[in-house]
Amino acid sequence: MATPLPDGAAGGVPRPVRRPRIEVSRDDVLDTAEELFGARGYRGTSLQQVAQRCGFSVGAVYLFFANKEDLLAEVIRRRGGRLTELTRVCAGREGSAIDVLVAWVDVVIGFHRQHPGFGQLSARMVAPGGEQEFPRSLGAFAERRDEALAPVVDLVARGQREGSIRAGDPVVLVRLLSALVTAHHGMDPALLGTSVVVDDDDFRAFVRDAFAAAR
Repeated sequence: MATPLPDGAAGGVPRPVRRPRIEVSRDDVLDTAEELFGARGYRGTSLQQVAQRCGFSVGAVYLFFANKEDLLAEVIRRRGGRLTELTRVCAGREGSAIDVLVAWVDVVIGFHRQHPGFGQLSARMVAPGGEQEFPRSLGAFAERRDEALAPVVDLVARGQREGSIRAGDPVVLVRLLSALVTAHHGMDPALLGTSVVVDDDDFRAFVRDAFAAAR
């Protein structure tokens, strides 16, 4: 008598567990929108282009998102939430604060390279004139960015107390560092294909020299 196969198995090989199609479709839309928003900008991307790239109808996209602005907000929220968590974990590491600060720079650069569409989008949002391309509602994301950087502000304050990070308003220093990292994105061929490239080691050394306490 043949041994009954487990439920959901064929030929003794378990069938892969499939995610619901509606969840897969939503992720497909987010991935595609992230890529297009990064490459073409917000104004240069339409919901029709996103739908066509996914193989959906525009109506199908509206099953998940109210409009293009809502889609952009979800793209930013998805990646931004993960980057915020990575920032919190990194900033909480033990060791010299200046070393941790440089490690955080590596985390941010690596994250944007892992998700180049999001990296390109981030660079567009903070570039000169970027506020004119994106919806005004994204002003709220600037406030959330400051909240997301709060652990780095605390890290800088800790470094000042221990004497490894230079003096100055921690909020101002972190905003300056964030701007430097954004400038690095603009010279990263993995993101924008620029002809002006800065070596990663040189950039780490520059950050360390700029933010370390004077000896």
